[in-house]
Amino acid sequence: MVESEYTEEESKTGEGSYGAVVEGDWSVDVSIKGEDLINASTNYEINKDIDLELDDRKINVSVDNISISPVYLGLDYSYINEDGYSIEFKVFNDKGEEYRWVSIQSDSYIGKIDKANFEMKLINSYKDTKYIKLVPTIIHYQKGKTLVFEDKSIEIEINK
Repeated sequence: MVESEYTEEESKTGEGSYGAVVEGDWSVDVSIKGEDLINASTNYEINKDIDLELDDRKINVSVDNISISPVYLGLDYSYINEDGYSIEFKVFNDKGEEYRWVSIQSDSYIGKIDKANFEMKLINSYKDTKYIKLVPTIIHYQKGKTLVFEDKSIEIEINK
């Protein structure tokens, strides 16, 4: 139990605090089970390499798989991560609507010489999708520009 600096009367009225106390039942009943989300999730193996060109160098990106759940899309890919740029993907459904990304996680660190693994998470906000289109992009921080490689896109048919 945490001791309060307020008296019992101050706690009930909200006096002495920054906000008022709203009494009542604040419990929430959620009928979603984690196992239901797992059962509704599908993993699609992609296993494709894409060569992107940045100035005078080629960057090889390995696109491993995409997992699709009722809540998120998770895209796994890897490349040799050098300073000055990052590689991300624009993700579209069959109607041309772009998925909004939430985060990108990586095992990359300064001095790593082999491929770094990345996981890009996006909100699965579009239902009844026939396919997903992955469009690789390079964000070049040193030059302040983004390069979109529409011609290197990958389409994944969604089996429903």
